[in-house]
Amino acid sequence: MSEFFKDQIDILDEEEINEDHNKKLKHIAQSLRRIELFQNQTENNLLLLAKQVKEVQLKAGESFIKQYEELSGVYLLTEDVIVSEMNRYVPDQARNGLFGEKACFTGEDRSSFTLTSTTDCNAWFVSRESFVAAVRKIPGLLETVLTEIVKDLNQELCSSKNEKTNIQEQRRLISEILELTGVGSLSINQAGEIGQNYNDLAEKYLEKKNLSGMPFADVILGNDRQALRKYYQALQLLFSGNKIDPEMIISLLPKDVKINNRMLQLKYSFVQDIDGNVSYVFVRMEDITLERNLEEKEKMERQVLNVMQANIGSYLSMLDDIQETLDQVDSLYNNYVNSNVPPENDTLGAVMRSLHSSKGISGQQGLSGLKTVIHNLEDEAQYLGKSDGHFDGKKFVGLIAEFKKELSYAVSLKNNLGSDIINLLQGINFTKEEFGLLCDSAIREAHGETKRIIFNKLLLPAEKIFDNWRKDIETLSERSGKQIDFRIEVESDLRLQESIIHVLNVELGHLYRNCIDHGIELPSERQKLRKNAVGNIDAGVYKENDRLFLTISDDGAGIDDEKIIRIAQSNSKLSQETVQEYISTNEIWKILFLPGFSSSEKVTSTSGRGVGLDAVWESLKAMNGRVRMESEKNKGSTFSIDIPLESNFPD
Repeated sequence: MSEFFKDQIDILDEEEINEDHNKKLKHIAQSLRRIELFQNQTENNLLLLAKQVKEVQLKAGESFIKQYEELSGVYLLTEDVIVSEMNRYVPDQARNGLFGEKACFTGEDRSSFTLTSTTDCNAWFVSRESFVAAVRKIPGLLETVLTEIVKDLNQELCSSKNEKTNIQEQRRLISEILELTGVGSLSINQAGEIGQNYNDLAEKYLEKKNLSGMPFADVILGNDRQALRKYYQALQLLFSGNKIDPEMIISLLPKDVKINNRMLQLKYSFVQDIDGNVSYVFVRMEDITLERNLEEKEKMERQVLNVMQANIGSYLSMLDDIQETLDQVDSLYNNYVNSNVPPENDTLGAVMRSLHSSKGISGQQGLSGLKTVIHNLEDEAQYLGKSDGHFDGKKFVGLIAEFKKELSYAVSLKNNLGSDIINLLQGINFTKEEFGLLCDSAIREAHGETKRIIFNKLLLPAEKIFDNWRKDIETLSERSGKQIDFRIEVESDLRLQESIIHVLNVELGHLYRNCIDHGIELPSERQKLRKNAVGNIDAGVYKENDRLFLTISDDGAGIDDEKIIRIAQSNSKLSQETVQEYISTNEIWKILFLPGFSSSEKVTSTSGRGVGLDAVWESLKAMNGRVRMESEKNKGSTFSIDIPLESNFPD
């Protein structure tokens, strides 16, 4: 037989073995579901557990676990077995399920009971290490197992003559259990204070030593008044000796808290005395910071992917622009920071404008990490060349490294799409009718017409100027506490070059952010002025005589000429000659577009550095465009832009 056929037979044999193995795992998983503890688990979770088990054949009357003998794992059975314990209060009983779990979690080496099979049957054995690891991975299973252990310990407590001793023993055992599974633990007494029983992980998570006697509320809840109120209500109900179900009361307690930059998930149980009164509350704390961060990262990646797929061209252009900004920052560092030479105002101004624009478009694309690091770079760069000691060179270098890391991450998201999908998203698709017209013009050698048909397909709809604006406006309005309705009006069938659309999409973003930051008032202020609580931002675009016209307006506060003049005249960074010229020609609005001017009292993520409107002015000047602003106090403002388009349309 040839080697080829031998290989094929080996492959078929291996596939058959794998298929048999998978069938066996599914059968075990189905059997495990018959155990009450696993009834609510998903098939995938049960398969995860099934992979860890080793099948054991038992005969009727066989004792497979013996009291006081070494126990190296747990057994799972769907058939009833006899549970017996010598010299203990628990009588012989018959049940099925999970056995040996308490020893696994407390680190005990020897069994505290004997298990005897009542019939010939199959059992499944899982080693101590594998079981603890599996329980940690399967959602909800750790909670269920610990609840069962606590129930057993409660039974021991209620049946014991020495109640105090058993309470202490129970606390000790539970603390050991939770320490082994990476969970912090502490108890709360009737005074609402942390008891003497807490483990090392609790101290680590809370970053405090000697927790005993500290008020739980102060440590966990801080100044959250609403959470504190609920907590004290629940505490009073729990320890008042009433007949309200403690489980229901515990549902009032906080579930997730943030402490010292950790996200902790809190789970509660309680211990009752012989009379059924709650003697203390037990709190389990699990550090879920990594999981929550991963969830946030996955959520952000989905959002970015959606934006990317809606307009891949915009995303690719954004990457190019931000790479150019990074190159400028690198050059700034090499030429000025590294050599300890102050940069020229024009050089620094150009870098600040690039950073501001890059921050805006990264925010539009949902890249919050990139937006944050660029904002922090703006903070540092503005102090370059000044002698006030605010500039921190080491911090600047660290931020550049972080900038590169975040940009690489943004590029990796694009690469994850794959070149085929990117090409498809960027591709030009002709309809049947359009392709027919193209062929007809080519056959007739009507080169001008052919050129126009192809050129028009390379143009994009003008409404793409406003891509991602709505989402960004929603985010900014929510953050500022303002209510805003964004409306656009675009001339029908108007198409433009992608390069023009991209520049306007990025640079004019400063205008709507200006409307949000300085124009639209808070709902309470608008109502005092007898305005609708919801403010309006309107954007429009149309073409006339080979010029493109755009308007962006708001119905907000308008500009206060006297305030603008006062701020400008007190700003030493501004050319006072230019300021006076604008005042004398009654063009106060032009002061807003001067580099370094800002009416904000403090720097925020959207304004305060005096580079936003300056960036608009410079970008429009580069396109031979113009901008004008009209404003009326308490009525609103309108930015009007026009740009020549002769070069965008072929003859």
